[in-house]
Amino acid sequence: MKKSTKGALAAGAAAVLLMGGAGTLAYWTDTGTVGGTSISTGNLSLENDNCGGWILDKGVSGKEAAYGSQLLVPGDSLTRVCSFQISASGAHLEATLTTPTSLALSGTLESVSTTESVPVSATYVVADDAAGATNPVAVPGTVNTGQNGKYLVATIKIDFPYGTTSVNGNDTQLKSATLDNITVTLTQNNNH
Repeated sequence: MKKSTKGALAAGAAAVLLMGGAGTLAYWTDTGTVGGTSISTGNLSLENDNCGGWILDKGVSGKEAAYGSQLLVPGDSLTRVCSFQISASGAHLEATLTTPTSLALSGTLESVSTTESVPVSATYVVADDAAGATNPVAVPGTVNTGQNGKYLVATIKIDFPYGTTSVNGNDTQLKSATLDNITVTLTQNNNH
């Protein structure tokens, strides 16, 4: 390689080193301040729960009765009405109501091969009072901060279906069971 080429390469490398590592390039910088703030959080809860007793065949003319020790047959249903006071505060807060769609059984009825759970359904009303009588509004499944302080009245129905061998086959006769607790859940929606 020629001396002039070697010299040019060496000069170029030196220039690169001087610019990158020697601090010959300068730039300006400055900062600005974004002020902080205090924050507070809202809440979401169902409070002051109050449930009535179980009703056998609620709404069925001539058959509706307070449930005690009656023996159930396929086609019967049990219904319970519970009220909860809604505590909901916070910007843009909305929550979905859910209850399980089936309920596990324990006892001798559970041991029957065709029966391990029963179907559950729920309807909801929001009202100004725990009885659900003052200004009731059917709720399609969500609550929000506009309902803070009002009452959620949940009607929970458990069916013992007629004509369904997977739930009420002949082997379910003269059995006993305990129904698990039913949970009404409010889950915040991410609506941002």
